[in-house]
Order: sequence, then structure tokens, then C-alpha cells
Amino acid sequence: MRYLFESVLVGIYSVIIYFFISYFIPSFFLSLLIVGFIKHYLGYYIGIHTFYCKYGDKCLKLHNDNTNYISNNNFMYYYCLLDVFLYFIFGYILTILFFWIHNLKIKYIIIFFLIGFIIHMFCEKYFIHDMFCMMNCNKV
Repeated sequence: MRYLFESVLVGIYSVIIYFFISYFIPSFFLSLLIVGFIKHYLGYYIGIHTFYCKYGDKCLKLHNDNTNYISNNNFMYYYCLLDVFLYFIFGYILTILFFWIHNLKIKYIIIFFLIGFIIHMFCEKYFIHDMFCMMNCNKV
């Protein structure tokens, strides 16, 4: 159940990044690529990845000890590329599904929230977070 809360936070995080870049990047599809990329880099540099290593649902299940963990940037490029790819695919699909929303700002906010939420759930279900925790989380 904790991963649902995590997914909501990732959705909100995606919307916040979209807000900042939407002033500089007017293209929706280009912003999909950039948000997917920035999300991982910013997450690493502001400590979200380390926080996930310590308290994330998957990492807590995999590291069932009380040891302190920190994230390194191993395989971050691969995660960024995967995230960019998933953002673009899900963004395209959701744009088609939400064709009936005419206010573009509201449509894009909904789409970015859902993309962040869906991708986090997708990564939970298909063991991508397991790989993240095993390869990127190191004992301190």
C-alpha cells in the first residue's frame, strides 16, 4: 500500500518539474522527454534516490536490515533513458485518451501527474525498482 503513496508523490513531483520547464519549453512532446530526464537527475542530486534507498517500499523489502543506505549514480543514464522512453509513450497514449479536455494547461497537468503515477506503479510491478535497489543502494 505504501507504493500507492509513493506513486502519488512521483506524480506531484512530475507536475512540479513540468511547471518549471513549461515556461521555457512550449512543446508538449519535448517537455515529456525533458521531464523524464530531469526527474532522475534532479532526484539524484537533491537526495530523493537516497531517500528511496532508505525508505522506499521495494528497498525496505529487499534490504530487510536496519543498515543505512545511500544511492550512487550507477546506471543512472539507463534509468534516465528508460524514464524518457516511458514518459514519451505514456504521454502520447494519454494525450489521445484525453483529447476531450480542451484547456491545455489542465490537460497537461493531469497527464504529467498520471504519467508519474503510472510509471512508478509500472516499475513496482515489473521489478525495475528491485533492480534500482540492488544496483544503486549501497550500505554506508
